[in-house]
Amino acid sequence: MQLQRRKSIIKFSITLVISCVSLVLISSTVLAVSKNSILIAAKIVDASVTARVSSRLMLSAYSDSKSTDVATRLGKVTLTGTADTIAFRQLASWIARSTSGVTAVDNQLIVRPPIATVL
Repeated sequence: MQLQRRKSIIKFSITLVISCVSLVLISSTVLAVSKNSILIAAKIVDASVTARVSSRLMLSAYSDSKSTDVATRLGKVTLTGTADTIAFRQLASWIARSTSGVTAVDNQLIVRPPIATVL
């Protein structure tokens, strides 16, 4: 009788350990999938913000969008490249800042007036 009881306790303990390990593995997998889903969603949102800012810059009357690069990471927009005037540099910041989804703007545009061409 004692031996039968010990076997039952050992069997139950092994089953309990296996269940706990399985639960940990499943939880880790769900957590990893959740993290990946969040990262993918953040990248999609950032790409959407970049597209909106870029479009608004292209439609701007003062914009030379070919010389302005827009990058977004977690809602923070970084503007790089050149601007023809200080006014455009400021306008680019305002356009980016007023775009939905933007949490911050890092304006790294360098003001360089266009080179005059001699005819």
